Amino acid sequence: MQRTSLRPALKRLLADVLSDERQFRAILVLDVSRWGRFQDLDQAAHYEYMCQEAGVNRQRQTQSNGSRWTHATVRRTLSNPLYVGDYVFGRKRNNLGLEVAVPETDWVRTKVLDPIIPLEMFEAAQTRLVNCRQLFTNEEILAGMSRLLAEKGVLTHKVIVECHYVSSPATIVQRFGSMVAAYQRIGYDPPKYYPPNPQGRRYTSAELLERLRTLHEDQGFLSVRLINDDNSLPSYNYICARVGGISKILAKMGLPVTAEAQRLATLKRTQRDVVGMPGRFKPRRHRNPDGTRVTNEQLVDHLKRLLSLHGYLTTEIISADPYCPDPQFFRRRLGSMPRAYALVGYAGSRREIAVAAHARSAATKNTKAQR
Repeated sequence: MQRTSLRPALKRLLADVLSDERQFRAILVLDVSRWGRFQDLDQAAHYEYMCQEAGVNRQRQTQSNGSRWTHATVRRTLSNPLYVGDYVFGRKRNNLGLEVAVPETDWVRTKVLDPIIPLEMFEAAQTRLVNCRQLFTNEEILAGMSRLLAEKGVLTHKVIVECHYVSSPATIVQRFGSMVAAYQRIGYDPPKYYPPNPQGRRYTSAELLERLRTLHEDQGFLSVRLINDDNSLPSYNYICARVGGISKILAKMGLPVTAEAQRLATLKRTQRDVVGMPGRFKPRRHRNPDGTRVTNEQLVDHLKRLLSLHGYLTTEIISADPYCPDPQFFRRRLGSMPRAYALVGYAGSRREIAVAAHARSAATKNTKAQR
């Protein structure tokens, strides 16, 4: 058992918590899993229970947006320079779609408000953040998972993420190769869930394909969102594990999986949105019908066509066009939307775009007023 006599800071914390004269109601802890530094998990749980019984954050205070405090949100709060009045930008730069990290010495800092906390306190917190990072051994990670399993009776991604003394699922996968491998190390066999069909039985592959065929006949296409929105079907992930992805599903149903067939499906999906039918589908036109990728020159041609058709350009116009890639694709390939607009002679800077939008809005209001 690890002795608290070797941890004076922890002793002071516990003494303050148990004191009737404490001047605080909650403890802001960067890494709550530091209770787990005790090799004896029962001892760690004991000290954690002492704080809970003393009423520390018994009301389960949440963030301003209503969400729970987590390790990540506490770290972001403690490292946010806005609390000393600074806004930092230029941490990354985009070079024709390639995002590159910028050295900290080249970041741009500007004063935007009065400091909430002293600069010395903020800098001290940053030093503590660097020094308090703890790397758990594989044995400590497995011990934490075993403790969590004993408490909850089940282990899932959500249960692990919400636990303050177990490493994140990403870390577990990195250490052990997969969550299943980690489960096996602690002797845990996760239950398998099979969503039932309307008769209460497990779907057969034939039943899934038949229901998917009916959905395809009704809508003229299949997509991940369309499958997930259908209440009579299991989730797409479940279907994918049973019969494969969209391409394999179409092939098993004897339907074409060519680029032209996908183009027609995209048009049907777009028409479905245009006429106001349910759905939130954005066609992806990142490749030509022959399978080759859309070039930068073709992107510029799309913008020229839309500018000629509408007289101006917006991300909404680009998103609604059935033959055009989505705006994010333009940003990745051309750097930014203002830069893309400038290539076709349209307002290039954000200010010019805002002025043009304001002019269009004023013209629309004047037209309506005249009517």
